[in-house]
Amino acid sequence: DYNEIEAHNTDLQTELFSRDREVMTLKHSEERLKATYMDLIQKNSQLEDKLLEQDGRHEEQKAKFENSIVKLTNKLIAQRKRSEQLEQENARSVRDCRLAVRLLQCASPASNEHTPHQSNKLTFLFDGANKSISNSDEK
Repeated sequence: DYNEIEAHNTDLQTELFSRDREVMTLKHSEERLKATYMDLIQKNSQLEDKLLEQDGRHEEQKAKFENSIVKLTNKLIAQRKRSEQLEQENARSVRDCRLAVRLLQCASPASNEHTPHQSNKLTFLFDGANKSISNSDEK
């Protein structure tokens, strides 16, 4: 009976020792998992910080690009307006040159004597020139 109890006690001690080993192994695994988890949390936090930093830089670049687009658009509009003004001035200059040529043709030295018809023609052209000049001055 004593041998039986002793054998049973030995079996229990062996099982207890085995369970202690399992507990120690599980505790080591838990510590490793906790360390790995903490390491991953730290790395995740660092990655989040980098992501937020890059997002901030991208927002700054986006704002700069939008500002540049607005400036370039405004310059383009101003250049278009200037181009239209120059085209209008060019058209007025062409009309003025044509008028000057007609006036010079009417006052050519080949026609020393002016007939009443030519006098009226000159008056008409001078009046047209004066109107053209006053119109361009008003603009």
